[in-house]
Amino acid sequence: MSSPTVTEPRAVQVIPEPRPGPLGSWDRFMGPGATRGENGLALGSSLLGAAGIVVYGLVGPGRWSGWQIGVLAVLGGDLLGGAVANATQTTKRWYHRPGRGARQHMGFTAMHVGYVALVAWLFRGLDVAYFAWVSAALLGSAAAVLRSPGYLKRPVAAGLVAGAAVAGALTGPPALAWFLPVLWLKLIAGHAVPDVSS
Repeated sequence: MSSPTVTEPRAVQVIPEPRPGPLGSWDRFMGPGATRGENGLALGSSLLGAAGIVVYGLVGPGRWSGWQIGVLAVLGGDLLGGAVANATQTTKRWYHRPGRGARQHMGFTAMHVGYVALVAWLFRGLDVAYFAWVSAALLGSAAAVLRSPGYLKRPVAAGLVAGAAVAGALTGPPALAWFLPVLWLKLIAGHAVPDVSS
């Protein structure tokens, strides 16, 4: 007769307090205690994303104006940098700390509906249908991940990001095919999924 398995209790994570001053603002954004590598990856991917959008806008096939390139550079920098940041242990630990639940995560996702509005307005000719279905799909995806059991959150998020990649490719324009999958990568696979490695 085998003896019952004893499960060791998980260690309680100690989350550092944000530093004072301007560095504290960064800590509240990225998560206090971020390593040099985490900060470098997040900042580097943000800068590369913004620069890549600018270069593509200048030499690519699109007919974007200077202000359109500027708007997309900000969106691309935030989304690509945010996708990397939200994949780090420090950022996940911070945004999934005690006292933060589905309401806060849905609120964070809802703020990004503004990005969908900008793309629908400035790059799709005030496409209300696009805005409506993308916004509904984004919020529905976040709710699906948040309601999933812990062991299914990552695979559910992965499936939703894959679906966003297909939707981005099918709905165009081709120059913006990156927008939906990167938005989903940041918010659904990144922000909505807690760190399960610690």
